[in-house]
Amino acid sequence: ACLVGSEMCIRDRRRVRDPSVGELVRPLSLPLEEFQTKQKQLGGLCEAKAKAKLDAPSLQLTQVTDKVLRFANIGVIHTDIELGIFNFAGTTLSDSVLLLSIQINKESGEGSLVVNCPDSIFGTQFVSKLKGEVFSLSLIHI
Repeated sequence: ACLVGSEMCIRDRRRVRDPSVGELVRPLSLPLEEFQTKQKQLGGLCEAKAKAKLDAPSLQLTQVTDKVLRFANIGVIHTDIELGIFNFAGTTLSDSVLLLSIQINKESGEGSLVVNCPDSIFGTQFVSKLKGEVFSLSLIHI
């Protein structure tokens, strides 16, 4: 077996390995104020949202950042576990900005995931996969 680019060769057969949507992002470092400004600019059609609920919010809030970073190569902008706010930023391979904001109510565990990206299809796929893969074990989907 050998690995060539994103193709895996096994004897005389080749299997194409498609990267996950999280692997198609590079980390971006922004001040919080610039993150918030860009987020306002990328509203409307450039915004994808999902709702979810943590099973045990007090235990799982501390794991949110780690789970997001395992899913995507994305930069941490701001986290406040006490308020349940998590902000991340990255760029897609086509150099589109991708902003991720997660807000979770500490008592109820109810939360929202918001992705802002000029590439609306990519943003929608990103939020869907993030909700499904990263939070599938720890979130109940609403």
